[in-house]
Amino acid sequence: MKVRQVESGDQGTARDVPPGLLDIALDTRSLFERLLALSEISSTAGTCLHACILVCSCIKAFLPQQQALIRGGDGCGDGGFLDANGVIHGHYWVECNVGSDRWIVDISADQFGSEAPLVLPYAMAHQYIPGDQGVVDRHVRDEVQTMAQPSLPIAEDSNGARIAS
Repeated sequence: MKVRQVESGDQGTARDVPPGLLDIALDTRSLFERLLALSEISSTAGTCLHACILVCSCIKAFLPQQQALIRGGDGCGDGGFLDANGVIHGHYWVECNVGSDRWIVDISADQFGSEAPLVLPYAMAHQYIPGDQGVVDRHVRDEVQTMAQPSLPIAEDSNGARIAS
């Protein structure tokens, strides 16, 4: 796993990925790989929204002084991820404010041939093209609501306590 460290000469300054953000990116990628394996999913293709929900939740829980937002685009004229071949894809990623700096965190960029996790200063993240944030917010809200639904049928016992049936 590689995380992009910003090297001297990139955009004229030398900056390192903030340590807490680096830890979140590495740890959530490792956890996400294990979850995919348990689910018998062999790649990150099509899993970017779930990956972003995990990353954003961890940033909010463990780095509460930082602001995190899921961004994305549909790849069909309203933003997305521009791969090395110039093809734009529908994709989601996390944008994080660390002090006065903005960073992109993407733990599923490997589905497009990039390294993952990928952590880049916003100014260097030209492959990320944000789409309509209202649409992204609706997709996130809908997915979180779907994820919150019980996966097992729920019933009540004779005392009214909820039990999985």
